[in-house]
Amino acid sequence: MSLEAVAARYAQALLELGTEQGNLAALSAELRRVGDVYAGSHELRSVLDNPLVPEGARRAILDDIAARLGLGAVAKNTLGLLAQRNRLATLPHIARALDLLADAKAGVVRAVVTTAKELPESFHEKLRVELEKKTGKKIVVDKRVDPTLLGGVHTRIGDRTIDGSLKAKLEAMKAGLANPLRPPQHPRSDRRDQAMQLRAEEISQIIKKNIQGFDKAALVNETGTVLSVGDGIARVYGLEG
Repeated sequence: MSLEAVAARYAQALLELGTEQGNLAALSAELRRVGDVYAGSHELRSVLDNPLVPEGARRAILDDIAARLGLGAVAKNTLGLLAQRNRLATLPHIARALDLLADAKAGVVRAVVTTAKELPESFHEKLRVELEKKTGKKIVVDKRVDPTLLGGVHTRIGDRTIDGSLKAKLEAMKAGLANPLRPPQHPRSDRRDQAMQLRAEEISQIIKKNIQGFDKAALVNETGTVLSVGDGIARVYGLEG
């Protein structure tokens, strides 16, 4: 299963939790912050993604990160659940998917604008106005800085990317502006789509319950028996007397 597919299920569960608790915007921001920390540190990933590192040690690191970032209970439980299931690599994908869902619910579209260096606020304001004219929707600009772009602007709106960076232009020139043709896409039947959607919704509900009860589940896992693991859902039964 792809990281995007797993992320979509977790994001849906988090969307419902954030909506129910009335803190969706804050929860999205927390997931975004911790996702950026994870994605931005190779050293951190090498420790958290290493199966030889004891779970207790990884959880202690995550607890420290959660405290430093001021994460709430739901975001912290999500981190613990992902670590327990060796799914931390999906964290940045979950953060992006949750942003999209939260923005859609709020009726806005997020434009992730990345530049080689920090630019004045006036530039981002003009860009926001132009994007709103082109899309006909309210735009929220998420500013990023990436020196490797060399120059220009890289903009991502949902699944669409406008890459006007100097780096992209140089790579395109090097590749001879070659654009491989995509193979034709064969539409799936409506019945199969409905079945997959139903299954995805059911799994999102399971993930939601696991996030809510993560602390209690962690105690059971220490003494219980893992009978099966699949689709990121672990089934743990029994306490040995």
